[in-house]
Amino acid sequence: MHKRAGLAEHLRRAARGADEILVPRWVPYLFAVFSLALAPGIARVFAAAPPLHLAMHWRLAWGGFDVALAALLAATGLALFRRSAVAEVLAAMTATLLCCDAWLDVLSSTGQGTAATVISIGEAALVELPLAALFTWVAVRFAGAVAEARPALQRAGFRIRHRRLLPPAGGYPALRDAEAAGNQPTWRQWTPRGHAGQPGLLLPWWLPAACLGFVLVLIPWTAWLFVTLPQTELAGQWGLARAGLDLALAIVLAASAVALLRRWPAAEVLVAIAAALLLRDAWFNVLTARRGHSSVALGVAAGLELPLAALCLWVAVLYARAVDVAWPYVRSLRMRAARRDAETQPEVKW
Repeated sequence: MHKRAGLAEHLRRAARGADEILVPRWVPYLFAVFSLALAPGIARVFAAAPPLHLAMHWRLAWGGFDVALAALLAATGLALFRRSAVAEVLAAMTATLLCCDAWLDVLSSTGQGTAATVISIGEAALVELPLAALFTWVAVRFAGAVAEARPALQRAGFRIRHRRLLPPAGGYPALRDAEAAGNQPTWRQWTPRGHAGQPGLLLPWWLPAACLGFVLVLIPWTAWLFVTLPQTELAGQWGLARAGLDLALAIVLAASAVALLRRWPAAEVLVAIAAALLLRDAWFNVLTARRGHSSVALGVAAGLELPLAALCLWVAVLYARAVDVAWPYVRSLRMRAARRDAETQPEVKW
């Protein structure tokens, strides 16, 4: 009886056209399959990776990687300045590339002497990992802000149709209340805390400028890499470095599958991380492959890694568009709560 009732409810929702979900149901299962498929290759590399690897196109690999990192930083800063929810996706990808940079730098420097290894560890500990933590925090702030308001969005009548979040037909009730009270809320203004007259920002105001500053630092650094790095390099522990990143990719894909199935707010952050790992993997695998193996790496990149990265980015952008639609309503709810708290706060007499 319970199953028949559930089926009837599903049919009623289908008849209303409101049974869609944001991400297709097959996506998390595909992520889980790819996560399991990575296991044999990871085990083989961990077991048989040589201590040194003659990497081809070393200069282009690292110079292009840092160009991509600078482009992501600039795009993240622009998205933050424009109050766009795409900043969540870009910030997660930036944090991922910074972690990859630290990991590859440290392991590939082990064959170049103790001084090179110490410098790489210092850069990772003092620059790359703290910046990665900052951008991870930015992505998590986005994911958590709308997740808190998800029950209110459902009660207000928000629905998902054709992979898009749609507001209720009559507009946003909380926005109408705010307008009636003479308080015109600024759409796309991020305000999880603060008082009704001047709500606080979701993210620090200086973040877009900080992104620009990081880009300005990266420009001369990338030029220096293109001038000084050799075209070929004996990279230390390169197999271990690649295997570690493949293991991270397998874990992130598995976590993405679980998060999508369970409707966890971290799903969009995880799929953005997976996209960044796949793009990095394709880039370095093609450019650092041994002589005679470039065609195989190029085939894997074109046939598997890049399509899967595009799928991850599509899923992440679906979530970002939903955040853009939901945020005006979320902000209006927070402003109403702030006004209510201000009205109920007892007066302090000095």
